[in-house]
Amino acid sequence: MEGMAYGAGKAGGAFDPVTFFQQPHTILRIVSWLFSIVIFGCIANEGYVNRPSEVEEYCIFNRNQNACN
Repeated sequence: MEGMAYGAGKAGGAFDPVTFFQQPHTILRIVSWLFSIVIFGCIANEGYVNRPSEVEEYCIFNRNQNACN
């Protein structure tokens, strides 16, 4: 155990990015980030969408204004 940093057994060792990205923890973290970005985009848009042919914005939930308030 001598000569190693406390709590960092492989500190300064080689880093393999392929092995890192194949770990389930890393894959789950990337999927969670993508999911959170999509959800944040929906919340920031406040649930409204407008089509190019229409001037007025409509709620994306069956055009029900009560669902977006």
